[in-house]
Amino acid sequence: MNERDFVEKWAAEISSDLGKFPQDYVNITNFKEVPIKAKALKIGSEFFGEIEILDSEGNVVYLTKSYAEAKFLLYAFRFSNRIFLPKDDNLISEAVKKYEKKLDGYIVEIKMDFGKYFSDSALLLELTNKIFRKLNLQRH
Repeated sequence: MNERDFVEKWAAEISSDLGKFPQDYVNITNFKEVPIKAKALKIGSEFFGEIEILDSEGNVVYLTKSYAEAKFLLYAFRFSNRIFLPKDDNLISEAVKKYEKKLDGYIVEIKMDFGKYFSDSALLLELTNKIFRKLNLQRH
């Protein structure tokens, strides 16, 4: 198997298994809708006790009260710019933990599969990054 095939194989496997965030990770019944108009998001700085969510040009598009909420917004934004944010902070944390556990599990599986086809361990990080970039996945 060559590098390209390895990346394609894992991208397809993750894509079919990951599900949608947050609905496949937590049941939300009490929420507030957070519409975000941006093409890409990133976590900014903490500013007076709130964490900035920035667009690709560095403009603040939303302020969150916790790092878990910031990660929730970024993970959910991958699937839709209309985000349904739970009003319960425990649900936010639960969804983020489950999603990150799933992403971390993929990294472990990729590493195990990598050893079957390649001997250059320096290549592992590069291929894992390619897989995640191909799927527009980020682990914050």
